Amino acid sequence: MPGMDHHQIARLQAAGRLVLGILLVLFPRRIGRWWIGPVADHREASVMSRGMGARDAALAVGTLRALAKGEPARPWIIGGMAADGTDALATLAVAGRIGRLRAVLVAATALGSAVTGATILDRVDNA
Repeated sequence: MPGMDHHQIARLQAAGRLVLGILLVLFPRRIGRWWIGPVADHREASVMSRGMGARDAALAVGTLRALAKGEPARPWIIGGMAADGTDALATLAVAGRIGRLRAVLVAATALGSAVTGATILDRVDNA
C-alpha cells in the first residue's frame, strides 16, 4: 500500500483480523454463510466458526500488542499466515460442496492476507 510503512500495514491487517474474529464469535451462522454457505446454519459449524473467530481475534490482539510495545510481531504474523494459508487450502478442498465461486473468493482473500504477511514479515521488526 503506497505511503504506508510495514507497521501500519501490520496494524491494518490485524484490525481486519480482529473485526472478522469478533464477528465470527458473535454471529457464527451469519458470517459463516459467507464462507461455507447454508451449512453454516448447523450447530456444529457454529462451533467451528466461533473457534476460528477466537483464533483470529487472538492473533490480532497479539500482533497489535507486540507492535504497540515494540516487541517482535513476527511470530504473530507467521501465525496469521499459517491460519490464512490453511483456511485457503481447506476452503478450496471443499469447493465442490460450498460452491466454486464462493470458495475461490474466500481462498483469494485468505491468500491475499497470507501474502501481505509474507511481504511485511522481514521488515516489521526491523523498521
